[in-house]
Amino acid sequence: MNVHKKKSVILALLKGIIVLNVEYFIAKRVIFSKGDKGTISSPIIKMAIAAIAVGMVMMLIAIATGIGLQQKIREKLVVFHGHIQIFDYGSNCFTSYYQTY
Repeated sequence: MNVHKKKSVILALLKGIIVLNVEYFIAKRVIFSKGDKGTISSPIIKMAIAAIAVGMVMMLIAIATGIGLQQKIREKLVVFHGHIQIFDYGSNCFTSYYQTY
């Protein structure tokens, strides 16, 4: 690298124009290397990527089913108790409310 190019890279870094993603660079070099197609690490890396993808999908499914279950339980409770409950005007209206729950 000549001096002028180094200066422009340093200025660009100071301005925040170039963002170097080191993790992406290393992962791209390991996965898409041309000379290492027959090595043992290539299938292991691909299996690890697939396992991470399957894990993410399973977490999304678990969250979606949990939210759906909460909504269904809330709907069932509304059928039995309703959104609003009206009690008679008396001295024990709050105690009767707390006794039901």
